Amino acid sequence: MFTAAKNFAKNVEHSHYDSCIVVVLTHGEYDHLLGCDEKGVNINRFLQCFNTINAPLLTGKPKLFFIQACRGGNPYSLSIPPESPTTPEQLVTKRLSQSLSPTIQPSEADMIIAFATTPNDFAWRHEMNGSYFIQSVCAIFSKYSANEDICQLLTRVNRQVAKTYQLCADGYEQNPEFVNRLQKQFYFFPGIQNLQ
Repeated sequence: MFTAAKNFAKNVEHSHYDSCIVVVLTHGEYDHLLGCDEKGVNINRFLQCFNTINAPLLTGKPKLFFIQACRGGNPYSLSIPPESPTTPEQLVTKRLSQSLSPTIQPSEADMIIAFATTPNDFAWRHEMNGSYFIQSVCAIFSKYSANEDICQLLTRVNRQVAKTYQLCADGYEQNPEFVNRLQKQFYFFPGIQNLQ
């Protein structure tokens, strides 16, 4: 999964596109995604594949991430070493060198990350219909994306998942959340016939 993200982020075709959308449907544990090989990928390291340093052709372009995965469990249960050992001094040096680089914006800018659930909670699914989060994203975006920006859409998704799941489950709850690093409003504009 991590290798696929790094390879995708380097794609030269990105210069032809206006935005990037990544959807991940997998198992998860706190701040890690679990691949089919059952190895954990740190979500922050995964997202860094798409920053201005690692994906320069996506600089200034909205990058939308939809992550359908549980975030429950012990945050320290996955022992994954960092890519390279980093001392506090090395981290400060790295940050200073990045701040002096000619990038015109923070390296993690222009991202919005929509999680199926909050930290330390499960992301539930219907046995036949699948993920409540993905179902809600599809339904809400289909109905409202002609007129509302991504933050309004995701707020509707939060509300729908919370309401729907409370009606379907005995004592369980799920509330999605999203992290907004966008510097502009983002609209899909799925067709002028829908704008009338």
